[in-house]
Amino acid sequence: MEHPARILLVVGDETSRGSVERGIASAGYGTQVVSLAEALAVGAGSVPGERPIVGIIALINEAQTIALGSLRERPELASLPLLLAMQGTPQHVFHAARDFKAEGVCRELSEDELCARLVRMLRDADMRTELARKERDAQLALELTRALASSTDFREILYTIVRRIADVVHIDRVSIVITPEDEPGIGYVIAASDDQALSDLKLELNKYPEIEQVLRSNEVLLITDVANHPLLDGVRDSVPQLSALSLIPISWQDRLVGVLFLRTVDERQKLAKHQLDVCMIVANATGAALRNAHLMRKLRRDHREAQVAQAQAVERAEHERVVASELRKTKEFLESLIEASVDAIVAADLTGTIILYNKGAERIYGRTAEEVVGHLHVSQLYPEGVSREVMRRIRSADYGGVGRLESMHSAAIDKEGNSIPISLSAAMIYEHGAPTATVGIFTDLREKIQAEERLAQVQKKLEVSEKQALLAELAGTAAHELNQPLTSVMGYGELLIRRLPAGTPERNAAQVIMQEAERMANLVRRIGKITRYETKSYVGDQRILDLDRATDDGPENNR
Repeated sequence: MEHPARILLVVGDETSRGSVERGIASAGYGTQVVSLAEALAVGAGSVPGERPIVGIIALINEAQTIALGSLRERPELASLPLLLAMQGTPQHVFHAARDFKAEGVCRELSEDELCARLVRMLRDADMRTELARKERDAQLALELTRALASSTDFREILYTIVRRIADVVHIDRVSIVITPEDEPGIGYVIAASDDQALSDLKLELNKYPEIEQVLRSNEVLLITDVANHPLLDGVRDSVPQLSALSLIPISWQDRLVGVLFLRTVDERQKLAKHQLDVCMIVANATGAALRNAHLMRKLRRDHREAQVAQAQAVERAEHERVVASELRKTKEFLESLIEASVDAIVAADLTGTIILYNKGAERIYGRTAEEVVGHLHVSQLYPEGVSREVMRRIRSADYGGVGRLESMHSAAIDKEGNSIPISLSAAMIYEHGAPTATVGIFTDLREKIQAEERLAQVQKKLEVSEKQALLAELAGTAAHELNQPLTSVMGYGELLIRRLPAGTPERNAAQVIMQEAERMANLVRRIGKITRYETKSYVGDQRILDLDRATDDGPENNR
């Protein structure tokens, strides 16, 4: 049976080429023949072919050792096992084998010996490769478990672990899914190799039958054919185009805490046994680390909660102290505000007994707070029946809303029994929704009423002054406008008197016109001198302007 690999036969000496090729075929390997000159010219690593090259047989003579040394230094050939098929003195052959780091030497180029030496060389090379791989796997497992045990940034190290696994075993995606005890049917992806930012992605496990299977069995699950595996029936359409799945349980002290989930798209990336062993070691270390991280988080959370509780207690105490201080300041301010108010502020409990009585109330009622607080009934501050009307309005919704009385004009009775006009606003005081007292604010209206009376008098005088000013302006205008036509009339009257013969009726009429025009001119002059608005009775209830009293030179003013 032919082995799925090739042996690179570098031919420098054609003498025994046929027997060498038969020996390679007897060992079950294919042969890729290339001349030494050709290998040096184009590079043996570029030799075409689908099957991999796993070893080199150099068929050379003593004169070609230097050329083989140059070829052996090529990076693509330096790590491949070399079988030196060379005739010559033993000393020369073994020196060459040492210099070229050959794994085998064959001086007798018979078919059987070449086959045996080739098989042994490749077996030894495989063994060394396997030991090196196991060492690397052990080193990787040690590296990751140490990281899990020592890291303080747990999420960062989980990402580093899944990223490292994905790189080493050549898997498309590696993720860690944990399953909290207090959330049955729910899982969380806490790290994924292809997304460093991913954290606590919530999964509904009924959509992931492969995870549920591992959680039930606590055994490794390998699905090498995603397209046809019966476990994925019903959810296959939601599965990405994957080739294989590998799920490894993560346990701690016989308790399953999650799953190490490996997914691959390429069929050639399926896990080998040694890769699976490394993943299982990492999964076990992850289980212990997750448990330790859980305990550490709990301790830190408890410590933080204790610190927060202590800080909150200190903050509450400080807040209560500040609130008490603010309340005291507010109380003092309100008391000062109440005492400084010019209005009377009076409060009474539901029995009517006065419990608050400020300086403004003392000024209005003439009684001191010592006389009133706790001794006087609120009804004694009003005329008979007014206190009941005030309470009725406070309880009604028609005067500012239930519990409020916005404004009411009334009267207060002072210590001497005098009635004082006041404006009253009042309200009901509530504690926890229940009425406990009433408060009223009384404004003394005496000064306001007096001011309004004085204002009315001033407004009346202002109206008279405005009338007089208007009349003077009108009179001046009228006198000015009448003077012009009147002058013309008097001029023509004087002309007629001069031209008409004496004693004729016409002249007599002209003289009458002249007399009346002069009388009218006198009236116009008096109108122009009006300075006051004075009237006199006329017909019935009518009144007309009194020119004699309205001017400064009237008969009434010249007496």
